[in-house]
Amino acid sequence: MGRRVKSGRRVWLRRAWVRRVGVSIGVWFAAACGGPSTSGALPSAEDVIVAYESTRDIEAEIVGNVAVLTIEQDPNQLRRGGSLWAKVGPYIFLFSAETQDLFVTYPGLAAVRVVTTVGG
Repeated sequence: MGRRVKSGRRVWLRRAWVRRVGVSIGVWFAAACGGPSTSGALPSAEDVIVAYESTRDIEAEIVGNVAVLTIEQDPNQLRRGGSLWAKVGPYIFLFSAETQDLFVTYPGLAAVRVVTTVGG
């Protein structure tokens, strides 16, 4: 049995129809989801530092829509806990009520990045 060869025009029309349907679905999803929010407020670096109220030395900066925290970790914790404490240190701040409050208060904030350094 021989294979039927489809005409080039028919294949082109079918591909154009698939493209139109794909674009229509994309536009529909964007309208249904409300699209990306561009009206969200961002915190200042001082707002982020105040939100975490810690006795440790905290530095903060806003890079785009990401809050970057740099926090000193106690060297004694690293001596006692080793690499486990070094890995867990940022998550103590990241998964906290303060981080959640920042996201609720400032809807334009996309992420919080926590970097720990060894204090002296």
